[in-house]
Amino acid sequence: MFKFKLILPMIALSFFAMSIHDVLAGDDPILLLEKSLPTQTGQKLRVDAFAGNVKITSWSKNEVEVKIYGNTECRDNMEFDIGSDASGVKVNASKKTDVKNLKNISLKIEINAPLDYSVKVSTGGGNVTLTDQNGTVDISTMGGNVSLGKITGDIDISTAGGNISVDQNTGMLKVSTAGGNINAKSFDGDVDASTAGGNIKLEGSNGKIDGSTAGGNISLNYSGKNHGIDLSTMAGQISLDLPADIDADADLSTMTGRIKCDFYSGEGKKNFSNLQTKINNGGEPLKCSTMAGDIRISKK
Repeated sequence: MFKFKLILPMIALSFFAMSIHDVLAGDDPILLLEKSLPTQTGQKLRVDAFAGNVKITSWSKNEVEVKIYGNTECRDNMEFDIGSDASGVKVNASKKTDVKNLKNISLKIEINAPLDYSVKVSTGGGNVTLTDQNGTVDISTMGGNVSLGKITGDIDISTAGGNISVDQNTGMLKVSTAGGNINAKSFDGDVDASTAGGNIKLEGSNGKIDGSTAGGNISLNYSGKNHGIDLSTMAGQISLDLPADIDADADLSTMTGRIKCDFYSGEGKKNFSNLQTKINNGGEPLKCSTMAGDIRISKK
């Protein structure tokens, strides 16, 4: 049984791709607005943009600094608001109410925020980059790549057409893309990763792992106790590197490939495309399924 979490229909993806190209094209951007606001650690930065790239960098100041760059089309047809309240700082970039369509604009939002600060970003089309942060991270973009540094806190990322990369995180990691690769390194906690058209590469420890792709390979390098692993792909290979002492109840299946499992001792049920067996003492499930590819499970 294959499990796939398709974010948007392919027709919608094509529409978003065309819209993003129109919105982000344009002449070189100029500085349109700059503002700094005092704040406190432990609060939240919220960015809501009609379109544009967003870059957030952490620093040691109790202050949020915002710089908004855009071309003349952006200057003439968009409006911006930077303010604060008891919960933190808000940045809004929207088209003017009397503007029906926006084309050929170029928009970039650059922000410096405290290290101990939560972040929520929504953009209608653009890349999102975030450096180290201690706090929850919630990012959505209708078409762009998302790149995160070292995050201490739960992460929720979705993009309708881009790659997702996370360098390091402690906390729950939930990531989804309808058209890109997922790469999460040095995670510590539960992972839920899904893509409708890319590869998934995971490396970390101490979490329940759920990964699915409709068109790519999946690799997992895992350390620590098994809390449950479920990986599925329709057209790709599945590769796992696991601790030699890991405990699991394995259920591995492929329709047109072969299974190689270093933990298999000759017990249980095995045939050309299916293997159910206990690994060491047995325990939480280890499930891998692919329709067109091999499954390889290696001891570290």
